Amino acid sequence: MMQGYRWPMLVFVLALAAVAGALVADGFDPRTTLTNVNAAPPAMPTDAEAQRLARLRDMHARLLAQPNRTEFQQHLLDHIQAANRFPPDNKLFAGAELDPVINALTPDERQSGSEDGRTRLTLRCDKRHYQPGETAIIQAFQTDVDSGRKIPAQLTAQLILNETRNLGSVIFADPDGDLVYTAKVATRGNQSLQQGLYKVRVTTEANITDAVAFTLSDEQARLTGRYRDHIENGHLRVEAEVQSETQGTYFLRATLYADDAGGGLFTQRRTELKPGRQWVALFFHGYMFRQLALNGPYRLQNVTLQRISFPASTGTLTQPGYHTDAYNYRDFSARPYLELAAAPD
Repeated sequence: MMQGYRWPMLVFVLALAAVAGALVADGFDPRTTLTNVNAAPPAMPTDAEAQRLARLRDMHARLLAQPNRTEFQQHLLDHIQAANRFPPDNKLFAGAELDPVINALTPDERQSGSEDGRTRLTLRCDKRHYQPGETAIIQAFQTDVDSGRKIPAQLTAQLILNETRNLGSVIFADPDGDLVYTAKVATRGNQSLQQGLYKVRVTTEANITDAVAFTLSDEQARLTGRYRDHIENGHLRVEAEVQSETQGTYFLRATLYADDAGGGLFTQRRTELKPGRQWVALFFHGYMFRQLALNGPYRLQNVTLQRISFPASTGTLTQPGYHTDAYNYRDFSARPYLELAAAPD
């Protein structure tokens, strides 16, 4: 009986793998679509994305037609529907602590223990990314594992560029006597640092060695602080004005909040900027507002503009405090991104 069950399941899994392979073979990657302010909204899929959605609809319909679905098949049905309500670059999140823009900026923090398990070293950097002229601040402290209390530490540290070049010693100090040791790395001074990936590698008297990382690069573009919005094809279009010094490829990411909601909406856009001032459009899929069922105005809470280059950066956080018009959530599209066949009666 079990063997008879496993064989159809094996066939199904192999068929599923074949479909997944075909989707990958199409080469669609929503993160690599170049757009600008005049481009069609992402709610209107590209040809490759339309083919991917057509395959998902077909898979969903065939699974739905199964008279006696297995638990795995039902789970797959539910996943297809839940994962494709919005475009790939849109999502809802349940609370401010889950804000994707903020989480992408979370500073690097490391913890390592001694061989005997009695001592723990914690390293942290106040930011993930710095621009020329800023100062990187690194903190380090040792903790007694049994008591959980901080203990004195003797620290030696080196500044490493791009994993290979040792730039010399980094000095930690504890002027406050709180056993939290701080080092400052100036990106400009007698010897300005070049753009790249940096690590501060720390060793303690307890033979614990670890490193905390940050990047240094010039974004070469900034948000001017001007925004505007309107509804387009049932979706919210928010435009941000950008001043760019050079041509380059950027990610613009943003989160939107309703005053009465604990969570919010996230979107991102990859765009090619040219020198000068220009408007860049972001789209929040209309079905997300239907899911929230909350009226506007909506607050543009967190925005980052990130240059895609080496070294990679996280962008600089902007909190513009901009509010959209007072839209009714029913003004937005009630259609999910992927419309699926209905269950048979």
